[in-house]
Amino acid sequence: IFLAGVTGNHTLGYTAIDDISVGDNVCEDLCASNPCLNDGICTVKGNSFKCDCPRPFSGDRCEEDPCTSNPCLNAGVCSVNGNGFKCACWTPFFGERCEEDPCTSNPCRNDGNCAVIENSFKCACREPFFGEKCEEDPCEANPCRNDGNCTINGNSFKCACREPFFGERREEDEGHHLFISIICNSKHNLKHYIATKSLPVFPKARQLTS
Repeated sequence: IFLAGVTGNHTLGYTAIDDISVGDNVCEDLCASNPCLNDGICTVKGNSFKCDCPRPFSGDRCEEDPCTSNPCLNAGVCSVNGNGFKCACWTPFFGERCEEDPCTSNPCRNDGNCAVIENSFKCACREPFFGEKCEEDPCEANPCRNDGNCTINGNSFKCACREPFFGERREEDEGHHLFISIICNSKHNLKHYIATKSLPVFPKARQLTS
């Protein structure tokens, strides 16, 4: 019970109190309403309260957990897992937070453009590159023979030949080319063909057809 009033005039050393009102002074327990969530323990601290939160919960009232901040990307579903979280990812995403997809690692080489296709990827290659990951080019198969140097030329290739070789793929030297020309020019009239030991020998035999 508390008294509220004002001090008035007095005599004989006594204090007179006017306009006295009487009321109930209720002592409220700040933890009575169970403000701490998720089994947090409430304790009164002065004019306020404090929540001691069990793991993995946190916050002033233990209202937060590892999924509160929505850590799962790309619409992944978050669930509390022990003191942490776990993401259930939608296809084709994966990773701890569903942050990765088949194109995340940049699998397409030579500036190829990667596109996610279902659970995999597909590379759109810039010419002249080709292959599953745009890893191949016209020089990949070493088309230039006899130690020729292959360079990409537009959408094709070009061979830089070492003497005495020449040709698109450097398969013949000048002597062989001359020998082939003689035979090709004479194959329909072989009776005029004259053999000579000065002509070079082919590494592989070639059959003539009439």
